Amino acid sequence: MKGIPRAPSMMQFLSWNPCLPKKIALPVCSMPVPNSYGGLQSEKRGQWSVLETVGRVLAASRNLVRGIVYDGHGTHQLVRRLLHGQLDDVDMHAVSEIPYFKSLTWAPLPKTCLPRLPVQLCFNGSGEPVYGLPGPCAWAC
Repeated sequence: MKGIPRAPSMMQFLSWNPCLPKKIALPVCSMPVPNSYGGLQSEKRGQWSVLETVGRVLAASRNLVRGIVYDGHGTHQLVRRLLHGQLDDVDMHAVSEIPYFKSLTWAPLPKTCLPRLPVQLCFNGSGEPVYGLPGPCAWAC
């Protein structure tokens, strides 16, 4: 038993229709993922691994997904930054190789008096908006 690798954590993809009176979650995909990438740039490797995994699942959805809920884990940072259009310091050449995320486009929000609102609207390959909702509390809404 000691030689069998175990999943240190699981990535779960759930689907639901927020317009229904009762939210029924349907599991779409579950997969074991490493939670520790050792060595230099380990956090960045984890972020790119999660981005590619999420991109593959979303590409298989054929643009039916309109929103993604994620928690504040450090490996979700690239997903959050791309869905919110915060593209500073993101290697867009590398993103162009990632399924789903390579087809995203962004548009700036209207001018506002809020000094720190560096968010853009995100659109999928079909031109439909895609929303990123940080925090698991969005499930309880």
